Amino acid sequence: GKYAVIRGVGDSYTSTQINSVRLPSADPEKRAVQLDLFPNALVDTLQVSKTFSPDQQGDSGGGAINIITRAIPREPVYSFKISQGHRDGITENKNFLSNNRTITDYWGRQPNRALSMRSTEIPVIDRGSDLDGVVSDKEQEADSLIKGLTTVVGPTCKAPPADHSWSATVGDFLDFTNSDWRVGGLFSISYSRKYSGYYNAIKQSVTDPADTTEPLQVQSASRETMGAEKILWGRIATLGLSLHDEQEIGVTHIATHAADNYTSQRIFDIPVEDKPWGPNNALCQNTLDYSERSMDSLQTFGRHKLPFLGDWKLFGVIDMDYPIFDWTGAHSESKLYQPDLTRSSGIRTNDASGVRWSDPTCGRDWYQIE
Repeated sequence: GKYAVIRGVGDSYTSTQINSVRLPSADPEKRAVQLDLFPNALVDTLQVSKTFSPDQQGDSGGGAINIITRAIPREPVYSFKISQGHRDGITENKNFLSNNRTITDYWGRQPNRALSMRSTEIPVIDRGSDLDGVVSDKEQEADSLIKGLTTVVGPTCKAPPADHSWSATVGDFLDFTNSDWRVGGLFSISYSRKYSGYYNAIKQSVTDPADTTEPLQVQSASRETMGAEKILWGRIATLGLSLHDEQEIGVTHIATHAADNYTSQRIFDIPVEDKPWGPNNALCQNTLDYSERSMDSLQTFGRHKLPFLGDWKLFGVIDMDYPIFDWTGAHSESKLYQPDLTRSSGIRTNDASGVRWSDPTCGRDWYQIE
């Protein structure tokens, strides 16, 4: 799932940090951070706290998650990995549900899928003006905008390729001659593209009968087919300078991006006697949902041992070591770009003459949240 639940408490009570820096959420209805934005290749360790402590955020009532990314290596690191996977019933299946607006950009960025206008730019039309039989300029403008929208409102079937992923990492350090200073850096990037779905999943809505001795009554039943495509990539770059492990300063840049293309078709199983449109027809609902989510964080950090305070004994008994001062500064942002959420429904006729549609309805939503 996208969200983490700790101790059974809702995800809104969980604090999420990256390298001990609080992250914003791109979801307008949730404070929780979507954890599926972080590729495994960029994560070094994952710290989960279930109890309160002075160093935790004040609103982490359920718990806290701290994502620790890969640090500057102590030895040279060079790696490249590539993989490919096959999913039974999905890969190369010609019945896989998709649509004609699948992700075409390799990195999952498609700004051209957005609506050509904002809601504030849609002209307001007085429908009473139609009585005079004259088409106004606003009506002509609205008509041209509507015609400019895509006509793709329903799913189609396509055979998806195999899942694939790859990652690359390079890191090294340099010791200055005749000096205790060391400079090091790390760059890592990962990418994955996966497909998932199911076919003819049965969904039922039931209610309790008035007589508790009778079985549950089925109010509605439907069969749903779903196909999903997901692209996830991320990169991290770190550069640091240290002095024999006592003084360290550095900068880290982290960026992740996810693109999800979701298509579903739901056909309702209605008894023949309740079908006003005939036995060969069925009520069908389609959903086409494309969204992009991204996270970007620029962090500076430092770790300093304070030798001028010296080591000393507390009350002459307890040995106190040199104090260490850790600090972090960051600018982080999350974005949700959902240019294409289309819902349509209609009566589907399937007989000897083929598949036809009637009484269609359609709606399309557009979101951009930063």
